Amino acid sequence: MNELVLTIEGILKWFYSFGIDYPFRNNRNPYRVWVSETLLQQTRLDAAVGKIENFLNRFPSLEKLANADESEVLYAFKGLGYYNRARNLHKGARFMLNTYSGVPESYGELLEVPSIGPYTAAAISSICFKRKILSIDGNIRRVFARIMRMDNTSPAFDAKLRSLVESVYGDLEYHPGDLNESLMQFGQMVCKAKKPLCTACPVSSFCLALSMNMVKQYPALAQNAEKFTVNWKILIIVFENQILLNKYQNFQFLKQQTGFPSMLELENKELFSSKSKIVSRIFKQSKENVFLKAATHSITKYKITFHYQIIGLSRSKKSRKLEGHSQSLNNGMLMMDLEGNPVDPEMFIIDEPDLFFEKIENVSGVLISSGLSKVWNHALNSISARGGT
Repeated sequence: MNELVLTIEGILKWFYSFGIDYPFRNNRNPYRVWVSETLLQQTRLDAAVGKIENFLNRFPSLEKLANADESEVLYAFKGLGYYNRARNLHKGARFMLNTYSGVPESYGELLEVPSIGPYTAAAISSICFKRKILSIDGNIRRVFARIMRMDNTSPAFDAKLRSLVESVYGDLEYHPGDLNESLMQFGQMVCKAKKPLCTACPVSSFCLALSMNMVKQYPALAQNAEKFTVNWKILIIVFENQILLNKYQNFQFLKQQTGFPSMLELENKELFSSKSKIVSRIFKQSKENVFLKAATHSITKYKITFHYQIIGLSRSKKSRKLEGHSQSLNNGMLMMDLEGNPVDPEMFIIDEPDLFFEKIENVSGVLISSGLSKVWNHALNSISARGGT
């Protein structure tokens, strides 16, 4: 029998004995598989399991997701990575509901759906509809790069791997979905990127990289992309147990999200789209303020350091009642920093229509960005210690 067939069968037998029955995969519902596979992209599985279940509980059907507001989808996506995936997931749900009245079975039709690429389309096709299509992710690439000593840096790697594996499907009497899931879990649990368990590997006798003591050389590592430094300055303005927030439309990193008044400082402004905003008008860039470093965060090619300053507002005797948006903040307001020192109100321009106040206890619930959540948790200790403003 073909060694490749024996290898795959060995991995399948391992899977049936030791594979993990993840809650989001034990129901071969195409909607659940689509959502879970999309949420798992670029997210560690161990960190995502509970969040995937929470997402599916909140949106248990394609109809529920398609008919939800985007802001609700973004908030449910919190902690699962890049929010463009959440937006595409939402678009995909609406597209499938309007075009197919459900999740389509065809691999080709699946590829037409926003948020679905070759990997996810193959996963849905094989797991839910028994299509014999290899679903190639990083785990599967690593397993076969080592076992067959394949050059994973070649542009033709995926096509060659798919052709090789699918050519022996006729000799494998297993559910195609089991085949894909077994290979993925085998890569996660045994043939790991770091510290692979070669001594416990059930197919080690077929591994060419192991036979030549070259496991560490496979797969070849891609060169790390350069990361660009961004300093993200934030104003946390407190007024009578409320925090000033900004509902952004097109701010870099915060498109259609709520955040604090912010200013981005970067080495090269050309890195961002000219359409993307990088400073709230609340800042006057000609003035220098003292900001505390709060946290670091990485988003794709950017290494972000957050800095924040807490400003407390008090109503003066002459000021009129502050209501709604904050255009009148500078009129009759006493501004102080965290130490109680007066702050010149002319250092800030507070006239954006998207500025609003939110109660301190509600702020965590409106922040979607995990980076801003880190900053808020850090700043909240200081605000609580001084008893608000």
